[in-house]
Amino acid sequence: ACASSAVGLGVRMVIPPFSFGIGLVAIGAWLLLTQAAVERVSGISGGVPMLANALSASVVGVDGLPGRVEVDVSFGLPGLTIAGLAGSAVLEGRERVRAALRNSGCEVPARRITITLAPADLPKEGTSHDLAMAAAILAASEQLDPSALETTALIGELALDGSLRPVPGAMALVAAARAAGMTEANVHVANGPESAAVREVTGRAGPCFRGGRR
Repeated sequence: ACASSAVGLGVRMVIPPFSFGIGLVAIGAWLLLTQAAVERVSGISGGVPMLANALSASVVGVDGLPGRVEVDVSFGLPGLTIAGLAGSAVLEGRERVRAALRNSGCEVPARRITITLAPADLPKEGTSHDLAMAAAILAASEQLDPSALETTALIGELALDGSLRPVPGAMALVAAARAAGMTEANVHVANGPESAAVREVTGRAGPCFRGGRR
C-alpha cells in the first residue's frame, strides 16, 4: 500500500495502489469518448493524417522571403502551436486566425494544431502569414480543397472579424512568391496596385477572408 502523511496534523492516509490504475483507466476512457465525439461532429477520422500547406512570404530587410506554412491537425488537447523562429507578431496571429475563422463561419478544429513556418532556420516577422495559416488549417481539416493552394500565394493580415488587412512591402512579398513558382497571389485591395507591378503573377485583391467548404 502507498501511504502519505499530512505533516503537522498527525493524519495518516492510506491510498490503495489499485486506485491509481482505476484513475488511468478512467482518463483513457474519457479521451476515447472525447475523440469519438469530435469525430462525429467534425466528420474527420482520427486515424487519417491531416496535413496541408500554403505559401506565403515575409519581408527580411528590404527583400521578400517566400515561406511555406505547414499545418498538422491531430488528435490531442486542443491548442495551436507555431514553430519556425516566429516573431511576436507572428505568434500573436494564433488569436487573429482562430477568431477570423470562427467569425467567417468556419470551424476551428477542436484538436491539436501545429503550424511550422519553413524554412525553420530563418526568422519570420510581421503579419503577412495570417491568411496562409487560416487557409492551411481549413485544408488540413477538410473544409477547403488543398488543390486551391497549390499555385496561389496567400499574403495578408487577418482582423478578428475575418476581414483582410494590407501589409507593408507587398511588391517584395509577391516577387518572392513568384520566385517560389506561384502564378497567383491573394492580397488586400490596398496592396493590389503594388502587387500588379510584379510580372508573371496574377494578383487577386479582396477585402476579406472567405473560407470555402468542400
